[in-house]
Amino acid sequence: MVSSPAGSVPLVADGSDQLEVPKRAIYLVYLIVFMDSIGTSISTPVMPYYAKSFGVGADGVGYLFAAWSLTAAIFPPILGGLADRIGRRPVLTMSLFGAGIAGLGQALAPNYYVFLLARAFSGVWGAVGSTAQVYISDVAPPSIRIGYLTTLSALFPLAVIIGPGIGGLLSEVSPNFPILLDGSITIATAIFVALFLVETPAFLRSRADRLRSARAEASEPQSSPTPPPLQVPLAVHALGVSTFCFGVMFGTHVSMYAIFMQDKFGTGPLHIGFVFMAGAVVMMATNLLLVKRLQRWLGQYRTGALGTLVFGALLVIMAEVESEALSIIVFILSMVGTAFRMATNPSMVAEMTSGPEHRGKVFGLIQRYNNLGRFVGPVVMGHVSNVRSDLPFVGCFLMSLLSVATLLTAERLPKLVPPAVDAPCASLSLEVVVKRGDRE
Repeated sequence: MVSSPAGSVPLVADGSDQLEVPKRAIYLVYLIVFMDSIGTSISTPVMPYYAKSFGVGADGVGYLFAAWSLTAAIFPPILGGLADRIGRRPVLTMSLFGAGIAGLGQALAPNYYVFLLARAFSGVWGAVGSTAQVYISDVAPPSIRIGYLTTLSALFPLAVIIGPGIGGLLSEVSPNFPILLDGSITIATAIFVALFLVETPAFLRSRADRLRSARAEASEPQSSPTPPPLQVPLAVHALGVSTFCFGVMFGTHVSMYAIFMQDKFGTGPLHIGFVFMAGAVVMMATNLLLVKRLQRWLGQYRTGALGTLVFGALLVIMAEVESEALSIIVFILSMVGTAFRMATNPSMVAEMTSGPEHRGKVFGLIQRYNNLGRFVGPVVMGHVSNVRSDLPFVGCFLMSLLSVATLLTAERLPKLVPPAVDAPCASLSLEVVVKRGDRE
């Protein structure tokens, strides 16, 4: 290992099970994701009711969620490539700031169409979660990476335990107040990232390699050379198709559940908020108590497949039972399946990259598949629900079967994305001081 001065972390990993940054940097990423998630969880459960206050029906609510997913399918993968070029920290900062501005625009919208436009603009910046996953993948070696990514996945349900109830209570003051708070929290988090988060040593190594290659080819190096073109293995696309199907399921349950419960049982936003909170408790408990054990027993791919199937099956059961209490209980239990799939997806993506050079692009590509699913789900199922309110959840079960089939196919295919540079990073004698104020 290259030696480093006191208070610094070497840019070159020595193959040990050690993080490349102090643990406080990991905790900062956890806090960033938690704050972003809690803002979202405050606003999302009340958003269908806020949309209906503009006089739209279930299809209008579906378009609202689809608008976010459509722009999130187009732009965050571009931001993932930008993270490979300029760094993880600046992309996290701009994503949070842009999403915060969009949140304020949604809260202050004078009509449905401005609300829809602001919602679409919010999706442009939907790269916080995937960039945080890239950050963790950069700094944690494979032997300990799954544990850190699983903990990262547990932060969303933790936020949902707190957020929906707060959103439901705040909606009693004004339908747009939870969304206003969401935007404010997100902007504050962006400022926090800009001030305190350091860049990953893996990205700095990759950038140094590219600069050195540029110097070998030209007298003047590029300020931030672009990595060579990405060669995507078929397994990445197979995982992407599976993630698309899961995205359809997730987008449908988020956008249609409140409308379904209101139409069938007369359930209001406050009660829906507490249902989401209970589901989040189940998700977090599953992440902390079951996911790692199941991954050791079944492996990542089969754990994800089991979770997808459980999620789809319980959603259709939830829609068919005639008791409101039983329907709520089944919906809450379906979050066990969601936890299995959401906790395993990042580690499956991370193992497909051999280095940091294209990691942002690969995560961004899978995010594109996911958000395309979240776009298709609300649009299609919003119209399907006008025929019969339980049909969207029957569709979720059918999508779960396709998702499982393509996920198990991905397990059998060659996975590794080849490295972008020939020169090994270990040849560098470059160091980075990871302390507050370092902006390399």
